[in-house]
Amino acid sequence: MAYIDSELENVRIVWQTIADRVLVIGLIVAGMALAGGVSIYLGYTPQEIVPPR
Repeated sequence: MAYIDSELENVRIVWQTIADRVLVIGLIVAGMALAGGVSIYLGYTPQEIVPPR
């Protein structure tokens, strides 16, 4: 029974790690979208934010 408990704990740790990474990536994407929305709201176009090369 201890073996099964330790395996379940390992699965929980793996899924927590995956969920944490997905959450962080989601927050980064949401922050970028919010920053883009605010800049457009303030009147900046994407070409003004990142000048062409």
